[in-house]
This record gives sequence, structure tokens and C-alpha cells, in this order.
Amino acid sequence: MVKISPDLTFENLTFSICNRTGNKTILNNISGTFPSGKLIGILGPSGAGKTTLLNILSGWDHHSKISGSIKVNNKERQLQDFKNISCYITQDSHLINILTVEENLKYAADLKLGPGISKTTKQKIINQVVNSFGLVEHIKTKTSKLSGGQRKRLAICLELLKDPDIIFLDEPTTGLDIVSMSQCVRYLKQLAEKGTTVICTMHQPPGNVAKMFDIVYIVAQGQCAFQGGPQELVTFLADTGVPCEIFHSPLDYIIEIANNDYGPKILETLLDTSQNGKNHAYMPLLKSKQTQTNDSIRKTRNIFTKWNDYSFTDDVYEFRTVMKREVVKLGRDLFLTYLKIAGILLCSIMTGLVCYNMGGDATMLYFNYNMVLLHISIVALSFSILTTVGFVLNQKVVRNEYENGYYSIRNYFLTITILDLPVTIFAVTVSTVLMYWLSGQYMTYHRIYMFTFISIEVAIVASAIGSLFGTLLNLNHAVFVTSAIHIPIFVVSGYGISMTDMPRHFYYLSHLAYTRFAVRSMMGVVFGYDRPLAYCPDEAVYCHYQKSIIFLNEMGLEDYFFVYDAIILLGFYLFFRFLTYLAVRYRLKSGVYID
Repeated sequence: MVKISPDLTFENLTFSICNRTGNKTILNNISGTFPSGKLIGILGPSGAGKTTLLNILSGWDHHSKISGSIKVNNKERQLQDFKNISCYITQDSHLINILTVEENLKYAADLKLGPGISKTTKQKIINQVVNSFGLVEHIKTKTSKLSGGQRKRLAICLELLKDPDIIFLDEPTTGLDIVSMSQCVRYLKQLAEKGTTVICTMHQPPGNVAKMFDIVYIVAQGQCAFQGGPQELVTFLADTGVPCEIFHSPLDYIIEIANNDYGPKILETLLDTSQNGKNHAYMPLLKSKQTQTNDSIRKTRNIFTKWNDYSFTDDVYEFRTVMKREVVKLGRDLFLTYLKIAGILLCSIMTGLVCYNMGGDATMLYFNYNMVLLHISIVALSFSILTTVGFVLNQKVVRNEYENGYYSIRNYFLTITILDLPVTIFAVTVSTVLMYWLSGQYMTYHRIYMFTFISIEVAIVASAIGSLFGTLLNLNHAVFVTSAIHIPIFVVSGYGISMTDMPRHFYYLSHLAYTRFAVRSMMGVVFGYDRPLAYCPDEAVYCHYQKSIIFLNEMGLEDYFFVYDAIILLGFYLFFRFLTYLAVRYRLKSGVYID
């Protein structure tokens, strides 16, 4: 049975960006009509505006600077409702490489179809799309082992699980050989024949691929140079007064004109004839079953159902599914996990060996003090930078899945927040206890517990800061800023200068630095709480700091209070985590993305 998909029309779309030379117009008052159940190719030279047009039509980009109208069945597009019946497949096919084809499909089916559909039915749907796209033999293959064409087909299969009415694809044949390219477009043609509207961008497809398109839409300098069936190109060019030579491909010819190879006058002639997408004279005739009125189409399928009616997945089921998948990913991709554990463990062992057995020596209190500062620095920098890297690397997959309706921002964010804690707690606990023991600190359970607890809090606050900058900036900038911002934080926390000697304005500023409270609390744990007298070596003439409380008073750290500092650090963590959530929400909701 052929389903009825909605028609998509757009009028007078204009979009410009600001650069160093001023405003640059990407789309210039462009219009067009994409009827339902057709394979439509948006073609043109590089930089013509193809991907921008596709992004705007799909809702992938929804900047406030976009003007014009986009209509679905002659009604203004409601973006959230439209995303429920459409999907977008990016050029790079952002897939989870460490999962197999089968696992990717099963998790996608659980998230997209929800708990209301049985596992048996989901498996039938998976089998159907896998058979349709020739992936049966690769069902157990890890995604990272797939070829470029197979990855494209898997990306399409993932979105077909919920049977979208409209599929947008950005350069689906990029990087494929001619055989794989023809095969990919043939699969898309089969989807269109079943009633799905397929809209994709391409540069310059070969003739055997181009003839499979029902409609080609040629973009030149942000305007429409032609809209119609590929078989109508010869007629259009003849009517325009620039006929195509008999042995020259008309599609290649019109794209060459669009690239300004024959001068601006000929291109202007094409743009005038096409009326920037408003000339429908060369559009193929629509089948009678697709010329129904809007009312009958809405009776066939109500495409404007509210989000809650389309989102069968309740929060608990969605959260459990995302959590299950992320646990599997974490178990297979252990590089960053091992890096966190190995890095901080190695640094802590080195720190403990450098300060070996100094903890009880009254002449080594300054070394002890510096050891605590070094430990805080190692924990803060290690977890902030590695979290930044992990956050940035995962952003493209997250955006792709969110835009295509896999999960809510809340459930995704809650999942990664929870999963980050066990690794952090384990790595910090082992490394801290080892360093504490090697350095010869006063070994009592409550001191070890408090010192370790504050170390864990430093690590999770640093991770929250890293995730914040990993959301706001690209990889290079995020790593630099995350590292650089800790320098002033360390300075005002008592690194190299005591609180008593610190200028007053810096002293008040230090209350904004989370490590200040870690330093104070850890110093209290090491030197305070009625610690016994430190031993004075026989060769020492005088041990001024045999009573460690004297040292705390001189450093301005006598006001230590473990519970208070622990609560303050927890507040820092919640604050930065909340800012990260808002940043992630802004990035995904606004469509603003940092490459």
C-alpha cells in the first residue's frame, strides 16, 4: 500500500550570515514545491546554498535570520510537529561505531517506537528495513567495520524504523564509488515509490543516477535555476535560448551554467525563466492519488498530531533505554576511562613518592602543603580536560539523535551525569588513598575519608566545568579555555601565597574559586582536628611547626570546617552542571552548533 505523504512548499526564503566583509546572502528569495512521494534532488555547484536550503527545510537550522514561509499541505509548518513526521540524515552519518548494526537498530527501535510496541513487532520492523537495504549479512558487524555505502544505508535504516513521511539527506553519495552511488539512490527511489518523500542534495550525479530522480532542483548563487523533471531539462534549456548540444549531458550543462562557466548573462536568463522556483511548467504531472485535497490527506493521516501523541516513549522507559545503551558504550570504549584512571593514578603515585613519608615530619610541613596543592591541581586538570574532550567528541551524535527524536535533553543529560560518577569516584578514591599513604600522612579512617571525599568533589566540579566549555566551544578552544581558566582559580586559592598575605580584593575574589574551599578543607584534614605532634628529626635544631595548628594559623586556614566546605563544593558542582544543561538545551533547541 502506498502511503500519502504531505506536500512541502516554500516561498521567498532568504537567509544571510554576517562575516568580516559584511552580510553575505546564502539564499536569495528562493521558492519551490516538493510534491509527496517523489525522489527530489537538490543539485548545484559547491557553495550554491544546497545544504543551507536542505537544513532550513528540514528544521535542522532554524535561525531567527531566516525569512519567508515554509508550508506543509498549504499550512504554515509547525516545527515540532513537522519533525515528528520527518527525519534528517547528515552527510557524515554520525553513528555509534562501537555498536553492531543490530544493536544500533534495536536501541533506535526502542527509543523511537517506545514501550507501546512489542519486541516481536520491533524485530519485524528491523528485519524489514534490513532486508530492504541489503544489510542482512552485516547485522552482527560492528559499525566501525562497515564501508561508506553500508554506513549510509544503516543511517537510512535507523530513521526508517518510525516510517517518516519525509526524509532529508545531505550528500548521501559523498565518498561512494559509482556502483555504491547507484545502489544508494536506487534504494531511495524505492522509498519514494512507496509514498515517502525523499529530498537529498548532491553535487553533480552521473547520468544513470540523475535519471532516477523524479524532480531535480538546481540551485545557483542562492537562487533556483531550474525546477522540474530531469527529462524536461532539454526543453527548458531550449525555451531559455541556451540549448544543450546533442552529445552533451543536459544536467552537466545546466550545472556548468549554474557555476557561471558561461558567464553571468546566461545564468541570469535561467534564473529569470525559472522565476526563482515559482515556474512549475516543467514539473512532472502528479498521479491522481496524490492530487487529493488537503482535507482528504489529513483524513488519511493526521500529520499535525501533538508531540505527546507521537512520542510514545515515556520518561522512565526512555531513560532506561538510553542508560542501557550508554553503559554498553562505556564498557566497549574504555580509552577515556582508562586514561582518566591511569593518568591520575600515575600522577598520584609520583606525587606520593616525591613526598614519601613526609607527612609526619615537622620540618617538611611546607612540602606537605605543596603536596596537597599539587594533588588538587592534578585532579582538577585531569578531569576537566578529559571531560571536555569526551563531551565535544560526542556532540554530533547527540545532535543528530535529538533532532531525529531519539530522546529528550533531560533524559540524555541525566544519563551522562549519572554514568560519569562511578568512574570518577573509583579513580579518585584509589589514587588519593595511595598518595595519602605514600606521603606518610596521619592514618586515621576519618581523615582518609574526608580527604578522599573532598578530592572526589574537586573532580566532579572540574568535570562539570569541562562539560560546560565542551558544550560552548569547539575542541581546540574548549581544551585551551578549560586549562587556562584554572590558572587564576589556583592563584586565588592559596597557591604560592597564604590567605593572610593575599590582597583583600583577591581574598574576596577567592570565594568564587572552588579549589579555595578544597584547599582549606584538605589542609584542615591534614594539619587540624587535634592532630598529634609531628616528630622533630634529631638533626633539626628547632621545629617551629611541631604543632601543626601553628602552620594553619600562619597560612590563614584556621577556619576550616569540613561539612561547610563539602556543601560549598557540592553547590559549585550543581551550579556548573545546571549551566551545562542550559548550554546543551540552548545548542539543541536553537540549532546553533559549534563545529
